[in-house]
Order: sequence, then C-alpha cells, then structure tokens
Amino acid sequence: MSSSSYGWGRSVAFVGALMAQSVLAQAGPPPFDVKVINAPANAVPVTVVNTPVAQAVQPFQQRLFFASGPPAPESQFTVPAGKRLLIETVTVEVQTPPTLVGEASFSTSVGGVVAIHRLKLGQDGLNFFSRMQYSGTHNVRIYADPGTVVQFTARPLTTGSALGDFSVSGQLFNVP
Repeated sequence: MSSSSYGWGRSVAFVGALMAQSVLAQAGPPPFDVKVINAPANAVPVTVVNTPVAQAVQPFQQRLFFASGPPAPESQFTVPAGKRLLIETVTVEVQTPPTLVGEASFSTSVGGVVAIHRLKLGQDGLNFFSRMQYSGTHNVRIYADPGTVVQFTARPLTTGSALGDFSVSGQLFNVP
C-alpha cells in the first residue's frame, strides 16, 4: 500500500470523526426528569404551552335524502352559529336509472374558501326497484365554518335523475 493512499484513508477517517462529533454536539444534553415535591398549600403554578386549548365538543350526525335537481333544502344544512364542524365520516348511496353511472360530492367553506369533495363510489348492482345502486363510506377530516352551508349533490355523470342518501357524522367545536 502506498503512503499516499494511507494518508487519504486517515483523512477520510478524521473528517468522519469530526462530522460525528458535530452531530452529537448539536443534539444537546439528554433529557432528564424533574420531580417537584410541594404540599397542596404551597402548590407550584403550572402553565401548559404548545398544546391546543381543549374545546367543548358536541357529537354531530345528519342524514339527508333527496332527488337530484336544483339544490333542495333537504340536500344541505347550515353549521350552527358559534360552532365549527369537523366531518369525520360520510356514507353515501346513489341510485340512478340502470344505464347511468352515479356520482356524489359535497361542499364546505372554511375562511371564505369553498371546497368541493368528490366521493368515490362502488357499483352495487340493480336494487329492488331496478335502479343501479352505488355506495361508499369515507373516513375524512373536513372542516366547515360557523354559519356556512354544507351542500350535498348526487347525480348521474350525464343527464337524468338520481336519488341521494347521505349520512354524515363528526363533531361540533365551540368557536371563540
């Protein structure tokens, strides 16, 4: 082995050791537990930081059943004033004439921005009424602001009529 290759290897090892030492120095000292012992009369005040403030939560559930066409009152609901809606599950069933393909979506508004959420549906086949049935259940995390309308749509991909049946569940949070 030549002396130049030996020197090169030592240089690489030296640089590697410096880099490892630099990484260890950036990591800082290891964490340790602190135990504070006080009597209830001398309690130490504690402030929790970097944690979201717990809000009052109210379960939410809504079912909407309607025929397609212009937005009907039964195809929408308004988020209560002073509450923010968190939609967690949407279950949908769409029925169309046998030759048509159904689709479903809903819209929400947060901060003045309206978003349309399309729902993937599976084809279940013809139902008892000889209508093609499509369905799907979706676990989501979608918000809607207080006082905004959540609008649901069920329709065929082309022209024609459809029936929509949506079940929505989630939580309502108090908004300061």
